[in-house]
Amino acid sequence: MLMLNQSAIKRVPTCCIKIPINKILETEYASMPEVFHLDDYDRCMLHGPDALYCSISFQLYPKTAENTSDAWKVIEKVSNAQSYYRHDLLRHGICVSQRCPNIPKLELLNNNVHYIKELSDCYSTKFERLSIEGRIRTIYCQTRDSLYPVDFYDYIVGIILLTIIALVITASLYDAYHSPNFSNEKFRTRKFGIFLSSFSIIRNWKKLTTINLNNPDAKALSSLQGIRFYNVVGVIIAHTFTINMAVPILNPRYMESLRDRKIDQFWGLGSRYVTMQTFFLMSIWLLTYKFYKDNEGTKEVPFRYIIQKITSRYLRLTPLMATTILFAATWMPHISKGPLWNSIIGTEYNLCRSNLWNNFLFISNIFPFHEMCANHLWHIAMDMQFCVLALIILLFLWKHPKRRPVILLGLWVFHVVDTFFKTLKIEFKEVDPESSYNTTLVNMEDNLNLIKATATNIPAIIAGVIYGIIKKACEWPPVYILGRLTYGAYLIHPFIQRLKAGILRTPNFLNDYLLIFECLGYVTWSFLLSIPLTLFFEMPFEEIKNNTYNAMKKIQKNRQRND
Repeated sequence: MLMLNQSAIKRVPTCCIKIPINKILETEYASMPEVFHLDDYDRCMLHGPDALYCSISFQLYPKTAENTSDAWKVIEKVSNAQSYYRHDLLRHGICVSQRCPNIPKLELLNNNVHYIKELSDCYSTKFERLSIEGRIRTIYCQTRDSLYPVDFYDYIVGIILLTIIALVITASLYDAYHSPNFSNEKFRTRKFGIFLSSFSIIRNWKKLTTINLNNPDAKALSSLQGIRFYNVVGVIIAHTFTINMAVPILNPRYMESLRDRKIDQFWGLGSRYVTMQTFFLMSIWLLTYKFYKDNEGTKEVPFRYIIQKITSRYLRLTPLMATTILFAATWMPHISKGPLWNSIIGTEYNLCRSNLWNNFLFISNIFPFHEMCANHLWHIAMDMQFCVLALIILLFLWKHPKRRPVILLGLWVFHVVDTFFKTLKIEFKEVDPESSYNTTLVNMEDNLNLIKATATNIPAIIAGVIYGIIKKACEWPPVYILGRLTYGAYLIHPFIQRLKAGILRTPNFLNDYLLIFECLGYVTWSFLLSIPLTLFFEMPFEEIKNNTYNAMKKIQKNRQRND
């Protein structure tokens, strides 16, 4: 995208002017040009080799400074108000082949400034009746040719994914027809038989849908699956609002009125911290519980136990995460095209191609949001970091049992003081339509840097109280099964939302009812797609990991007996 250093009318500091939505008359609002507009993309592509579609930001200003029109006066007043979009900065998608066919296609693709000015003059004729003209500030043009040709990495990832799918199909057919439930003892006990049986979709489906509460621990902790499910639903709903704020809106007055509605302010600002902290609370609580149970009756915790736990957590989180982000970095851009496709899907593709490595090291949360591949994975990175940190703390507490209260109190005080000073340095900004749209789903530095900061995600008292009260709802059997699908649903839901936003052909129409239906749709699709993801790419590798650890334990026991 080319950004031009055009003279632009600066917005008055947003703290100074606040105009309620009802202070602008409907007739005044209707006199302004559409802040978002998209020409028919598919019709534009019918122009064949001459097809050229450009997405522009178009800075408006009056033709004469001395004699401004009534429309410009409204635009100026509204654009200087924090509760409104920048109506003096239009975000339009235009079919150059149709609107301004005399401008050479190659010159625009090569970002020739002279011809971009010609395009500005051509498009300004659309607003002559309002005594307004404009200049292009940013421009991005595309043709019928794909920007993302299939390359070597696409083929490698495709081969890996197809190989896994082939293993699942082979194991499932063998399980169903040749040896039901792998009853052939010779085959089932061999290494290859153990490996292949891990991929059987029949066996994994039974594991996924079986609720076995005979184990006292499983029965006591059954409500945690429900908590995971309800939390992920809350995350998907919050991200539904985020994605809709970051795409062109057909009825911008809807978004401009949200800040005046208290319920929307509460939902947007008050819920996200508690939701994510609950995940960390459950994760570390279970880790601590298992640590003390595994080492009960022992004086020393061997260091290899710590390494084993860290390795186990890494192998637990990586396969499914790798599947989703490798797909985003290879095949996802080939699914479709559209006026918003490059800015939404292409941006994610380029970030994953450049910064994929930090997801595999689980350190993505230390990088700025606008540099992260799949920025929602900050939570997964932090979970891994918390696992390592918690094990170190637990090991220290185990060696010094009498000092536990002092150590834990000291850590808590340090956390409170550290969080206070980190929060003090951050300049929080009120959420407004313009800044929400300009997030582009990756550039959300100020408030989101606090969300992903390690220090601000430790306490989760409020969530614990709430879920303690609604314990029965968390133990409902269907929710127990859905809780096993939450990891896949969490990983996949942003990509579903991005795909839907990327294929938009017109600005998105929004109201409360449509948002509710959209939330339900995203929740449903996320958990439906999580089923094959879990069965094909999570459970088989989890089973392989468990079989490997069990084999290593047997070898270790045999060595101890021989010694």
